[in-house]
Amino acid sequence: MSMMITHTSNELLDERRELVGCLKISEAELRAFAASWQLSSEEARVLARLDQIAFLLGDDA
Repeated sequence: MSMMITHTSNELLDERRELVGCLKISEAELRAFAASWQLSSEEARVLARLDQIAFLLGDDA
């Protein structure tokens, strides 16, 4: 049987703030680099997680 992990909205928002705070660039700059395929593997991981969080929160971002 699969185990499901749930997070509260506040936990997801906290994780988003932490991820963005660890970047040396803004989230907008990160997305611009992604659009031109200029991300490091760590930046790509962070961007993927930010997109997952946005999905879970129902954001259109």
